[in-house]
Amino acid sequence: MLKMGIISHENFKGKILKAVNEVASLDLEFYLRWYVHESQSVELTLELNHQVDVILYGGPVPYYLANKAAAIMVPADFVSHDEVSLMKALFELQKMGVDLERVSIDTIPESTLRNVCEELQLPFERLKIKPLTEPKVSDDYTTFHMELYNNGTTAFALTCRSIVYDHLVSKQIPCYNMIATKTSIINAINQLNAAYERSKYQGSQIAIGLIKVKSPSLVKESIIHSRRYQIEIHQHLLNYAEKLKAGLTELNEGLYLFYTTYGVLKQVTNGFKEVPDLTPLKDLNIVLSIGIGTGNTSSIAEEGARKALLKAEKSGDGHAFIILDNQELLGPLGGHTSRIIVRTISTQLQTMAKESGINVPTMAKLFHLFKNERRYHFTAEELSNELGLSQRSARRILTHLHKEGFAEPIGEEISSGQGRPRRIYRINFASLDVTEERID
Repeated sequence: MLKMGIISHENFKGKILKAVNEVASLDLEFYLRWYVHESQSVELTLELNHQVDVILYGGPVPYYLANKAAAIMVPADFVSHDEVSLMKALFELQKMGVDLERVSIDTIPESTLRNVCEELQLPFERLKIKPLTEPKVSDDYTTFHMELYNNGTTAFALTCRSIVYDHLVSKQIPCYNMIATKTSIINAINQLNAAYERSKYQGSQIAIGLIKVKSPSLVKESIIHSRRYQIEIHQHLLNYAEKLKAGLTELNEGLYLFYTTYGVLKQVTNGFKEVPDLTPLKDLNIVLSIGIGTGNTSSIAEEGARKALLKAEKSGDGHAFIILDNQELLGPLGGHTSRIIVRTISTQLQTMAKESGINVPTMAKLFHLFKNERRYHFTAEELSNELGLSQRSARRILTHLHKEGFAEPIGEEISSGQGRPRRIYRINFASLDVTEERID
């Protein structure tokens, strides 16, 4: 049974208890903790760390505070202020007769606000907003609302923070405290539970490898095509696959496929740091490239393997790369030279991904393009092709990165057709704190 801690403001107690009751059929044991002031989330986190498997926070603020204090020792997430919760709040304000174009809004990600405004046909540009980001968790959100109200710019405040709501009420400023819906809480519980289960059973994922064998031009044609030479190569590959504890299949001349599991692959590669010795194969004077992919399905694993193989072929003889879940690239593995494997363990990266409505692996892939491939300039169309997203999502990422200071428009690309010029952005993640591990 999974032990899940929940840390939230006592104002949300009723909603969370209802959500917990509705997921009673799941194999979960809950440890509920309530606070009056958000700063208490750090102490409550330290208390739960040794009692639970995962922690869910009632919102981003307690999560950010606990994370900033380095208090979180188990997998954790928070209930997001999603589009459903925002729509419900706006409908409530509309019923109260509030002019939605004269509302100040805090905490909610800009991408969520844009999407909801588009659905409700509200002019996003007229809204006064202050989205929450981890570096700004201690900003004065009360003053943001008060100044806009006092100078007549707004007539109402929508806040997601209980402490801000209490301050605004004490100043007699019309306001509404937006609380996540029961559905949003249930979704967060299910997602955290599923993420834990995925990590728990990741070892049984499929791992597929592709080995490309090329004979150099210096080998005579008669030798290349001799049956004996081919058998010798095949035998060495079978021995190599055996070291990887994998089955081997020849797809066509010079291309071989092997299959195993994530857990076995991780074990025989010493945590994805090395591959079994390639010397016997290199002694045959052949050029060898290896690409490996993992995933929950064979199609995901094979797609990752093909991408990794392309990377290996570009990198040179004897290199091997791994793509996990068709998203995270590791390598090159093997050889005797130093190499850097970028581990995308970054609070900033995770926060940025969440606020722009994009998953962390996709944002990590963008960081990889910047850091490892030295690619800095993108249009929305180019970025969508690179990340496998819609152009709308790519534009949302670029807009968010620009707002946060990680991208700047540097010009426009004139298209040959009648369409609008495409804006070109320069990406700069130099200040982003992403852990890198150097392996020698």
